[in-house]
Amino acid sequence: MNDKIEISGGDAHRPRVSISMITFRHEKWVGKAIESVLNQDLEDWEIVLGDDLSDDGTMDVIRSYEERCMGPFGQRLRLLPHDVKLGPRQNYMRTLRACRGEYTAQLDGDDWFTDEQKLSKQVRFLDERPDFSGVFGAWLETDENGDDGVLTPGFGIGDQTRFSAADFGAYCKTTSVVSLFRTDLFGDFPDWYTEADVGDWPLHVLNLMHGGDYGYIPEVLAAHRNHGAGVWTKRSAAEQARCTTRMHDLFKRVLPADLAKAMIPSMTAANFGRGRRAVRSGDYESAVVFLEWVDRHREVLAEAKVPRFKLWRALRRARKAARPESPAG
Repeated sequence: MNDKIEISGGDAHRPRVSISMITFRHEKWVGKAIESVLNQDLEDWEIVLGDDLSDDGTMDVIRSYEERCMGPFGQRLRLLPHDVKLGPRQNYMRTLRACRGEYTAQLDGDDWFTDEQKLSKQVRFLDERPDFSGVFGAWLETDENGDDGVLTPGFGIGDQTRFSAADFGAYCKTTSVVSLFRTDLFGDFPDWYTEADVGDWPLHVLNLMHGGDYGYIPEVLAAHRNHGAGVWTKRSAAEQARCTTRMHDLFKRVLPADLAKAMIPSMTAANFGRGRRAVRSGDYESAVVFLEWVDRHREVLAEAKVPRFKLWRALRRARKAARPESPAG
């Protein structure tokens, strides 16, 4: 994952943490993202910044921070070449490949670290636990203006504090901005990686497959900003449902057979829960997507603790509401 890519301000120092920062039309927010790194009590970091040809003032804001990002070993704000538009996935991949720190964090240009000890807490966690490959924490989900923060401890984690690759089958337990992992846990991205609808979920699965488990710090470490242009948030609920089930099908197809088999019962239980919640909220299109996926995996219903009659009752209701009969002409 660390192919050599020329970046501005290059030198021989290997920092403790590389922060992979993706930007596109983040003029309004990227300053706060960089400020949140400058405020960290851990100073041995670099920001590896991949902008995907923003056509607003994003790069002007970024370059205004170059002087403040100078550190004892040189420039800590390292800009990837900015002359070709790559698209979200390729930009994400090239920025991660350019990270050379001992550990890698992720911080999109529209998010920010809320805890000034975010990096040092996670570095200390992994320094003390060499058998772990990564760690994540809780975060705030905010609106476009950074307001109305909703505490999010993680997706489907309960009281669990240690997670394997199989645990990441049903859900991506974390969001990028609160994760930290050891750099270069696997080689280059596999060919199937670009088939995924999102980048972070399969990245964590690859890390977990090639390194140790992930740990969890039950503290709010960062904020994730929701706005209409986000790669995930710009999708409708039904599109998000289809992305989720496609990811499950991709994992089943490309991961080692024993790992994929271990994931399927938890995927089934999770999609059953997602489908029933969608029915209750009146989102019948999403409900059909999730519940039909569960119905295609009826051989594991007992292991997933999904009652057949509840599945079929919910699926009938969702199908009827999502596809009402045309009125007689």
